[in-house]
Amino acid sequence: ERERERASERRAFHLKKDTVKIFLCAQHWFQIAVVDRFQMWDDQHDFRKGYRALQPMGYPIGQIRCPIAVFYGDADQLTDVQWLLKQIPNARAVHCIPTYEHLDLMWAEDANRKVFPHVCALLQSVQPKHQDLKQD
Repeated sequence: ERERERASERRAFHLKKDTVKIFLCAQHWFQIAVVDRFQMWDDQHDFRKGYRALQPMGYPIGQIRCPIAVFYGDADQLTDVQWLLKQIPNARAVHCIPTYEHLDLMWAEDANRKVFPHVCALLQSVQPKHQDLKQD
């Protein structure tokens, strides 16, 4: 009985922790939208005052040197994809899924057919060719 209570407490703790993460992620996106700048989380800003002496660092995405694949939906209103593509110097692949919104790339009922095969193909294309490993 006690083990069942502990399991229930763990589930409640993780649910609360995940809810806080989701809230903070959404708040971060709103911060980015308000200041119109792709920047790190700002835990000091009071948006009601509208003034801040120092700005948080912007994400230096133009400095990324590894190949990147960009997946997006053409109905996504959270991301300025054209701006993003101009910033990324090494976009290896760009996949636009018609009618998809921001989270549809993961959660849509048909993402397993429209998105996941492209991701798997990309991963397989960059997977190092390994010889059979021999066990000692």
